[in-house]
Amino acid sequence: MTALEILARENRLEFGYSGFNLNFALRKDSFMRDIIGEEAGRVWKALGKKEEVSLSQLPKMLKSKGEVIYQALGWLAREGKIDYRTKAGKVYVSLSEKELDSFKNSK
Repeated sequence: MTALEILARENRLEFGYSGFNLNFALRKDSFMRDIIGEEAGRVWKALGKKEEVSLSQLPKMLKSKGEVIYQALGWLAREGKIDYRTKAGKVYVSLSEKELDSFKNSK
């Protein structure tokens, strides 16, 4: 199977016609989904090690763009893997109890 066939099967290509030519491009949304998923994994590991981090410090700690980190947090929140709490006007994020146990058992 060629690389193009794999990308087409995974719905990572956009097709268009220009005259007699078939044009294709890689879909940006699928790459963003991959990037956000990878960042979600990094966030999960960081929260497993630190246990609780202020929301504003997380992008700095991971040396990544805030927009991507916040999307990764949304991914994890949607899956029920993180908890938020407010302390002294700051928002903190941590792994849920079940996820923290999973992290500790994964070592």
